[in-house]
Amino acid sequence: MIIWGVENHTEQWAEPFYFDITLNESFTDFTKYTLLFGDLDHPEITYGEYTVNRNLWGQDYYSNDNWDPSEQNWRYIINGSNGS
Repeated sequence: MIIWGVENHTEQWAEPFYFDITLNESFTDFTKYTLLFGDLDHPEITYGEYTVNRNLWGQDYYSNDNWDPSEQNWRYIINGSNGS
């Protein structure tokens, strides 16, 4: 879950996100990463709604306890690599 907002605006929103990073063998730098943000099938909610129901993207959001991010229809998928 991430809570985000717009600069110079008091409203905030909550949405699911997932971040995965692979480090090099010495753990001194990353080799690749994946950032998944927002679910096209479940739009963001206001922070006010989130404070009332913090379980919206919790346990029942996934089909099992593995919390597999591939189950979601992610709005943004950002992949990167170090390239070195």
